[in-house]
Amino acid sequence: MIDYRLCDRSFDCEDCPLDQALRGGRGAPPPRAGETSPIPQTIRFHRSHLWIDEAAARGEWIMGLDHHAFLSFSTAPTFSLPRPGRTIAKGKELLALLVDDEALRWPTPEDVVVLERNDRWSKEAAALRASPYRDGWVLLVKFPQGRREDGWMNAAAMEAISRGEREALKELVFAGLNAKEPAGQTAPDGGALIIPGDRVLPLRDYLAFLRTQWCLLSAER
Repeated sequence: MIDYRLCDRSFDCEDCPLDQALRGGRGAPPPRAGETSPIPQTIRFHRSHLWIDEAAARGEWIMGLDHHAFLSFSTAPTFSLPRPGRTIAKGKELLALLVDDEALRWPTPEDVVVLERNDRWSKEAAALRASPYRDGWVLLVKFPQGRREDGWMNAAAMEAISRGEREALKELVFAGLNAKEPAGQTAPDGGALIIPGDRVLPLRDYLAFLRTQWCLLSAER
């Protein structure tokens, strides 16, 4: 029935009554690509988009990157992972995600000992990023000093942080657009931009934005 209407909610489609009505009043949008629903309640997230979950063996933890991180790129990631048996001190590089000739480097939030790495990422990255909390784990680790509770959060808190990051990205993208040019599409489910940031912004600018938002290591090693 509606032919045209300007958005007056800063593109917050998820909380828009009109958007819900257009989708038949179904409330929350369906899971986005790459997102498993529901996320296991035992998983805890770090501000850098790392997640951990207790493994079957006592004192061991599986670790990976969440679906927000994977949806930030238009292609499947290439990882650089530490070798098993290595001890990595808090704040030092734990893993790296390679994008063309650039890299995003994650510091470890705590001292860790690497027990195993998921080498399937070298051959099955496209499939694994669609299941980040199951087959898409990255490392199996243990915390020699014991795992600290502070710094880790539940899925709801991580989602709130990620929503803020998406808003910051929108502002960055819109700031670079000519006012007379279209702002670009948003996802049909009212979520993030259809085109990931690496296809909208110059790569170095986009990675610099992610390093700041995700509290990653600087570009210089």
